[in-house]
Amino acid sequence: RRDCVDDQEEFDNLIESMSLLQFYPDQVRDIMRVSVSCMHALNLTFTAPSEDESDLDDANPHLQKFLSLMGLERKDLHDTICFYEILIAGRDKQRRNQSKANAEKGMEAFIKSIYNAMFTYLVDTINQRISIQSSKSS
Repeated sequence: RRDCVDDQEEFDNLIESMSLLQFYPDQVRDIMRVSVSCMHALNLTFTAPSEDESDLDDANPHLQKFLSLMGLERKDLHDTICFYEILIAGRDKQRRNQSKANAEKGMEAFIKSIYNAMFTYLVDTINQRISIQSSKSS
């Protein structure tokens, strides 16, 4: 690395900090899993079978890693990102294709919502642990 930061040392410091804040090993594992899956998700690509259609790029090596880490099936991700439903006359649903550009925007929004949920979880958990430790010290 050009910035001379030792990644292993930084990772060790992170794990030590999480231990000091009394994160359980399964919590640390899940946080790492979500973080890594989002990194893979940022590298996902889409194909455009036509101007108004999109599909997940199965040739992208990050796709299977993302799906595995998140416990998702390809079809479920594809249906969620590459299609949308509209309600007609308040009763009939119609499924429509997303364009490649809209699928990419949808994936970005999905990743942001995952990061947001994880950030909120981390802040709430850390604040709770600090509050408990502070009250024990008093």
